[in-house]
Amino acid sequence: MNSETIIYCIFAFILGILVFHMLKYVCGCKVIEGLQNQSCNIDSDFIKINDRYYKEWNIGNSNITDVLILYYHGYNNCPNQIEPYIDGIEEFVNEEYSGIKITIASLLGNNYNGTSSWNISNYPNNFDPDFSFGTGYGINNKNLNTCINSDTDAINGNFGTNNPGTDCQDNFTYNGCRWTSCSNDILFTRNVIDKYKYNNPNLKVYAIGFSTGAMFVYTLPNFISDINKIVTFAGNIPFGLLVPKSDTSILDFHGNEDYTVPGITSSKKQKHNCSIKNKNTINFMVKYLNNNYNINIDVNNLKDHYICDTDSHKYLYHNTNDLLIKISGNNSQIIDINNINNIINSLNYIDKDNSNITKIYKYNNNVYSIEWSGGHGIPIINNNNTNDSTPFNMAIEFFLNSF
Repeated sequence: MNSETIIYCIFAFILGILVFHMLKYVCGCKVIEGLQNQSCNIDSDFIKINDRYYKEWNIGNSNITDVLILYYHGYNNCPNQIEPYIDGIEEFVNEEYSGIKITIASLLGNNYNGTSSWNISNYPNNFDPDFSFGTGYGINNKNLNTCINSDTDAINGNFGTNNPGTDCQDNFTYNGCRWTSCSNDILFTRNVIDKYKYNNPNLKVYAIGFSTGAMFVYTLPNFISDINKIVTFAGNIPFGLLVPKSDTSILDFHGNEDYTVPGITSSKKQKHNCSIKNKNTINFMVKYLNNNYNINIDVNNLKDHYICDTDSHKYLYHNTNDLLIKISGNNSQIIDINNINNIINSLNYIDKDNSNITKIYKYNNNVYSIEWSGGHGIPIINNNNTNDSTPFNMAIEFFLNSF
């Protein structure tokens, strides 16, 4: 080996080390041998409960947590997804709620099918999270699957195809969407809550979720009595699944151009882009709306109550408006942006002349949908501060006060 070859080898070795150290921080996590999740590497800052992991941030000087906020990341993300917002959240909490300690626990979805995600199921009424596992995404109480092939009675759009996904039950070849998990996330959530309730039986517990995480958050009040207030960023429920628990307090955020998981406005814009031709499927959808949402419609008006996403598989979602009517028991009214300070103190610093909040739908004092000018993502709300934590600050105010 000549000197030139040796130099090249040394250079390649050094370059390889540099690239390794750059890439291992891509998801905001460092690598520790033996603790590697395929979608998010787990570092020493993670807390382990049984075989699951989460990260925590504590705001306040007390030794005992008064308020626990659970955060559920989006598909194939890390718990660190919330980390860029922590400084702004801490500044807001110290200013508005200095007398309490808030712990933010950001949970890690289980690794299934090569990515981290959540089990979003219509868990049966007798579901026992201590011993049972959910059936997987896409199963409803009629044993129809929202994501399997179009030659079945599945609830899906005209294209109706799906890549092989989870297989939580042997009798389904394509059981669920490819971006889900079969893990027992209800039990995981309960275990995290119980850890903090051990020191404070009066602990207040709330939940925030983004995208797939938000879909899972919708299920929590049905199974965990500690949680009755939730905030969802770009979340919805696929058609035919969970019937949301009435009287849940919910603050929904959606981009008005979100066609990945459509909200109210984007559903109206996108509704004609998918069609259903299976007569049995159409009849089931009409009956489902009647039985579970108390919506009586003509078949010709069915499109007003569901929407396809823009993915090739064309998953069907409820119109968010139907979902929030079901939860609140009321139709919505639109609140003018100029009156927003009367209901949301944390938005006192919003620059109304440059506001990107396009609509605020109020269903009652406990259920809102706030739309902003954007697509599928954690909301970015224009404000006069330098941080982007406004939607999280709004969530905290929603949890601790009434709008």
